[in-house]
Formats: sequence, structure tokens, C-alpha cells
Amino acid sequence: MRLVPSLLALFLGAFATLGFAPARVPGAFFLALIGLVFLLHHESVKTRSKQSVLVSAAFASSLFGIGTWWLNAVSPAAWAGLLLLNVVVFAVMGWALSLTMMLRWWPLWF
Repeated sequence: MRLVPSLLALFLGAFATLGFAPARVPGAFFLALIGLVFLLHHESVKTRSKQSVLVSAAFASSLFGIGTWWLNAVSPAAWAGLLLLNVVVFAVMGWALSLTMMLRWWPLWF
């Protein structure tokens, strides 16, 4: 298992949060998504689904960990539950996308 793609995904998830309030950097979220697609395509071609699941989960953990920090005002358990749910959803999407990226028209499936 390689650590660099997961660290890049953590950075991309944190960078994606700049696209939302209060920073609102135009295009930050879409640039982060493009980076995530590149990482997923690169990892799914080389190592198949295991690394793609980790990359997607790392992206989601930093995106939703930073992006929904305000939910701690309601309850830390609510924030942790929402974060865990989003990480699981993104991990499943990473696995599914790693399978579709082997197809001829993978951008359409993506």
C-alpha cells in the first residue's frame, strides 16, 4: 500500500473546502474533484480497488471533517456520525469507480 496517493487525497479534500464559505475560492472545489478523478484513475489502473477505496475515504475524511466542523455546536457525536457516514459512502464510490474505470468509456460511467 502506498501512502502518497492517500496523503494527496487528504490535501485535495482540504483544498476542496476552500470552495465553500467563508473562503469561497472560485473553482477550488472543481479543481479538487479533477485531482481526485486523476488520483482514482491512476490508482485503479495500477492497483485496482484497494487503493482507490483508501484514496476516496481520505478525500472524504478531510473534506467533511473540515467542512462540517460547525456541527460540533450541535453535538460532537452528530459530527462524528455524519463524517463516518460520508467516508463510508465515498469509500464505496471509490470501489465502484475503480471497477468502471477499466471500461472503454469510463468518463461516461464516472
